[in-house]
Amino acid sequence: MASRAESDTDSSDDSTGSADLGRSELWALLRRMWPLFLGNMLEWYEFAVYGYLAGFLKANYFGGSATAVWLGYGASFIMRPIGGILFGVAADRCGRRPVTLISLLGMVFATGMQGALPVAQGEGGSAWSLYALVLLRLLQGVCVGGEEGAVISMLAEEAPLRYKNLATACYFTVAFVAFMITAGLVFLLEAILSPAQMMSWGWRLPFLLVLPFGLVAFWGRRKIVETEDFRQAIRDASIEPKPSRRVRFLAKFSVVRQYCGHVALGAAAAAGFSALFYTASAWSIAHLKAKGLPNPNLLAVSQQAVLVVTSPFFGWLGDQVGVATMMLAGAFLTMILGVPVFAIMDSDPTNWGTAFLCLGIGYGLPISICASASSLFCAELFPTQGRSLGIGLTHNLAMSLVGGAAGYTAQKSLQFSELGPGIYISAWGALSTLAISIGLAARAAGRAELAHMRSDPYFNLVPGRTATDAGIVAGDIGAGIEETSEA
Repeated sequence: MASRAESDTDSSDDSTGSADLGRSELWALLRRMWPLFLGNMLEWYEFAVYGYLAGFLKANYFGGSATAVWLGYGASFIMRPIGGILFGVAADRCGRRPVTLISLLGMVFATGMQGALPVAQGEGGSAWSLYALVLLRLLQGVCVGGEEGAVISMLAEEAPLRYKNLATACYFTVAFVAFMITAGLVFLLEAILSPAQMMSWGWRLPFLLVLPFGLVAFWGRRKIVETEDFRQAIRDASIEPKPSRRVRFLAKFSVVRQYCGHVALGAAAAAGFSALFYTASAWSIAHLKAKGLPNPNLLAVSQQAVLVVTSPFFGWLGDQVGVATMMLAGAFLTMILGVPVFAIMDSDPTNWGTAFLCLGIGYGLPISICASASSLFCAELFPTQGRSLGIGLTHNLAMSLVGGAAGYTAQKSLQFSELGPGIYISAWGALSTLAISIGLAARAAGRAELAHMRSDPYFNLVPGRTATDAGIVAGDIGAGIEETSEA
């Protein structure tokens, strides 16, 4: 019995030591990866800037058409899957680091130049400015599409096993910080400048501000080393006979052929999150502002603050119960809350408190739950040598087809139903719930491998209870029975 107690104590000490080591490795990783996070923040900053300044862009470039300005917003999303493929192949062949450098430069250039374009409407306006704006947004979409797969791959591969979900959850936590900063900046500018000054030149400042921070992020990314998982994959591949260049190029797309079901699952799983996030974080603010809501940018700051605070907690929880559990919970909440929350919000659009409860809590919690697990859920679907391409396809398909169309669809749907935007959210939430459920059923039947990095926890209903733990407990019980029978 004494030896048994000593064994339990040693096991507990080992577990505590392992947890402490994992936490220290996590914090070291987050400090080391600050250039990735800064670049990621600038990526989402551009989307937020366009959304929060939609009213000024509508007047200066789109002839006052709300539908046209949201079509312009969606232009960059068209190119995201293409960027995901091009940069994904490059990241899986040449490494994640060089791709993050190239994508950052293109992204910063496209964002900064949007603030330098002459207006297309009014005195001195030129039609080519509108075409240039659309081209810049297309370039920005290509670069963002490539950035996403490489950055998420680096975070997932470098993070300690115990904290992979918390580490990758930082990808969207940083996105929420970007939206919050943007909303605060626009709120500050509108408080300082007159409406005429904002319409004339004030709207340009947030776009131009990205340039110095982009250079800092580029400088920092030059010092980041390649992930050990990728280096090991390259070493393993170098042992095998070297095929021709054509064969090597075509082999990069084997992930699409071999894992086409995984690509479809990842895109469908992220669809509800994409619809909810882009409808609630960009379009809804502009919609309420047009209906006379006071301080809409302050509402945007408050909404994003909720997401910034809650997403790390849900990231930690995902490491206890598994990413599939979190994704299914978030998709289900998106499905059931989409319509009623929008109905409540739109019934009293000038009430700030109601708007905050709806956008910050009613929509905010499912956004945070999905965001905390979406990155690792998609990264888990693919092996190392096809991971960047796989993530680039899954996330970008969802973001482009669903998220990119969210503003336009929400605006047009109001012509057919007062609850159109809510129906849009709930419908995609239902698809995500169904897709994740089918994936889990296939995994349980042994027909699909959905976790290539960490098989457990994946879909657990009891926090902290993994199959490994269950095995240890079973072994302990068996040993106890043996000892009793021998006695």
